[in-house]
Amino acid sequence: MFPSNCSSTTVVSVEISKQLVTSFVLQRIDYCNSLLVNLPASTTASLQRVQNDAARLIIGLDRRALITPALKKLHWLPVQCRIQFKIAVLMHQCFHRRCPQYIFDLVSFRTGTGRLRSATTRAAVTHRPRTNLGGRTFSIAGPSVWNSLPQSLRLIDDHEQFRKQLKTYYFNVAFTEADLGMCGLCGRTGAPTKGGPHMRTSINFFIAANLLQHANMPKNH
Repeated sequence: MFPSNCSSTTVVSVEISKQLVTSFVLQRIDYCNSLLVNLPASTTASLQRVQNDAARLIIGLDRRALITPALKKLHWLPVQCRIQFKIAVLMHQCFHRRCPQYIFDLVSFRTGTGRLRSATTRAAVTHRPRTNLGGRTFSIAGPSVWNSLPQSLRLIDDHEQFRKQLKTYYFNVAFTEADLGMCGLCGRTGAPTKGGPHMRTSINFFIAANLLQHANMPKNH
């Protein structure tokens, strides 16, 4: 157990802390997160608070400090962007037929020898949802997210290169908005107020600290 005045960064390095938190926290935030596409930010706010507290744990940041610089330093995409990232990656796999058939059958692309400009930009065929719930299905949300990407991204064939460029794109989108005064995490303008979404604690620091301590302890054979 850590003393009350001891932070996790005094026991393990920031890099090791980042790896542990990524395994224990971020992988669970990302698990099946594509199902959360097109949900309002208020619904995913609890996940964002968990990610914010994980960033504070790694860097040793005070709860009253702004979280955006910490996420930017760790090069972590906010939750909403992580969801968009997952959908875009699935669409890239669909275009190149690197996905299961049942997923591929859900979407179609404007490719071929047609004269339409969309046929040469790898745009997906979009459909108008009949209900709000329908707008969250992959057949609707997937093409919408894909078509919102720059053409230069959609034209990348190599999957790893696509993922790398895609993350850079969403990183710039998220934190450029924050630099302009709009919070890239919750969509609000101005600095966070006391008691707002940036200030609430949703991850148990006692448990997280003990996980870090346990991982740093020598194993008995």
